[in-house]
Amino acid sequence: MQSFLSITYGLLSDIDLESEKIRWMGPIRFTVWGFVRFFSLKAYSGSLYYSTTASLPDIAVSLDGHEEFKCVKGEFVHLGISKLPFISPDVQLSPGSN
Repeated sequence: MQSFLSITYGLLSDIDLESEKIRWMGPIRFTVWGFVRFFSLKAYSGSLYYSTTASLPDIAVSLDGHEEFKCVKGEFVHLGISKLPFISPDVQLSPGSN
């Protein structure tokens, strides 16, 4: 059995980790560091594989060559994946989803 609430890669992760420098500011540090990071964006190379079917093969098997998987490769500033439309009242990744 596998479960997760959300996964972030890139921008939000940078803000979360790098804002520790100004932790003394309290929760507003995320907004402040968000502005800092917005004006100095980093891009990360990556590959995103996603399934086009409901059944998934054993994760130990290589995803390359499986027709049911699509791959997007390139530079990412932010990638957010969530099983829910929102992960907190102020972070709504896909508010219109079901």
